Amino acid sequence: MSRVCYVLAAVLFLSVLSVPLGASAQVTTASSRSAPADEYFGPHHHSILEIRNRLRDLDRKSDAEMLAPDVVIGLDDLDVSIVDWQRAYPADPWLPDMFAELMHAYQRADDVSSPRAMAALALMRSAYPDAPETSATVAAIYGAEPLPLAPSSATPIFATMPPTQRVQSLSPEWARFNALRYDAQGENGPQH
Repeated sequence: MSRVCYVLAAVLFLSVLSVPLGASAQVTTASSRSAPADEYFGPHHHSILEIRNRLRDLDRKSDAEMLAPDVVIGLDDLDVSIVDWQRAYPADPWLPDMFAELMHAYQRADDVSSPRAMAALALMRSAYPDAPETSATVAAIYGAEPLPLAPSSATPIFATMPPTQRVQSLSPEWARFNALRYDAQGENGPQH
């Protein structure tokens, strides 16, 4: 009788152990899309929380402070870490926002056209083309607001506007460019 009890106890013990082991394996697989907080990226070993905090600290700096040369060096270090993070966990939901914050910081540091910043923007556009952060970042860098879609079509409202109204909806720089172009070529723009 005691031998049967030991066998039953062993079977029960093994069955209890197998449930948590299987569950933890499933949790690890499901969460592998997101980088863990204790993993480090880039040559300076930044964690994802440190990257986020450094970008938020840069956002709190004044415009004058952002123009200091050491800011760009720090941005380049963060860029390397974010790219390393993106290679390891490309589906991490934090990444589009981190790229957007990085590009915003590059823009404030007046270094958005540097090769490293342009490479980060290109990676953001190719890796996250449908993310709202990507379209907002591209619009902010190139000086235009994202255009809303017409209610019942995929045609941007801008494309349905007459040229004179288009000029009013653009950023001031593009509006001036289009105004000069249309004044030289007539109200409807170039005639072919």
